[in-house]
Amino acid sequence: MRHATVQQFPWAKSTKFRFDQLQRDNGNFKWYLALPEPQEADQVTGTQPPPQPTPPFLRNKALALLFIGGLLAMLWVRRPQPSPTETTTAKKSVRLHGASMGTKWHATIVDATDTARLQDAIQQALDAVDQRMSTWKPDSELSVLGASTSTQPQPVSEPLSTVLKIAATVSAKSDGAYDVTIAPVVDAWGFGPDTPAKAPEETRLATLLQAVGPDMLVLDQAAGTVTKTRPDVRIDLSSVAKGYGVDQAISAIVSLGYSDLMVEVGGEVKAGGHNPQGEPWRVGVERPDGSGGVYQAIDL
Repeated sequence: MRHATVQQFPWAKSTKFRFDQLQRDNGNFKWYLALPEPQEADQVTGTQPPPQPTPPFLRNKALALLFIGGLLAMLWVRRPQPSPTETTTAKKSVRLHGASMGTKWHATIVDATDTARLQDAIQQALDAVDQRMSTWKPDSELSVLGASTSTQPQPVSEPLSTVLKIAATVSAKSDGAYDVTIAPVVDAWGFGPDTPAKAPEETRLATLLQAVGPDMLVLDQAAGTVTKTRPDVRIDLSSVAKGYGVDQAISAIVSLGYSDLMVEVGGEVKAGGHNPQGEPWRVGVERPDGSGGVYQAIDL
């Protein structure tokens, strides 16, 4: 059986043939057709036998296979080639971690070299916030303020004053739904440093709520003071202090000359610049049903 390519025999459509196989030759696909062997003359009469008609179904099948083969060849030739300019090389990054503010923290810094300085800077920034705003440390600035029964203006540090101002702004925008003076109620339900033996009774909750409300604190940032309108007012900044801690950790890293970074403290996340691949930082939002799966991934 002889073989020839369609390119070599453009008249193949009118010739009796059958499809044999598709082969690749020098990087290109070619259809190979099985051509009929030359028929010998009749030994008695010396005449050629009459040509046999090609069954229509074989002719249609061959044409269909030729068409499909042509499409495959075009796709092979036109397939996209990777461009060297599209290839991005990921930069080196450093991942640091530690513990502070009653939780764990993680940081990723791109092109970082002095990891020891970064580790110390982040840890010191978070510990400083914790020492001022922890409700679990009796000697923290916030705990000392809460333990005081004075209703006179009391001096507070600039960081604590800043966070109290943030809390007051959110409280005003939420019509008092957000209220950091909720600390006595939080503790009564067992979410604070102490663990009660049982759930609080209604009468006790009613008494505690008398010291809760946005008007229980008077902040004077210009003077750097805060005034409690009742002696038993206490403050819980757990919902905002970690976010402020992330800001301070970011500032510490930036001060060392880095701008591509991401910091997470107990679920509070902030990022700057780009990730090691030169793209926006991407984080997953956890499903609220406790399954641990990712609900949605978002760019920061």
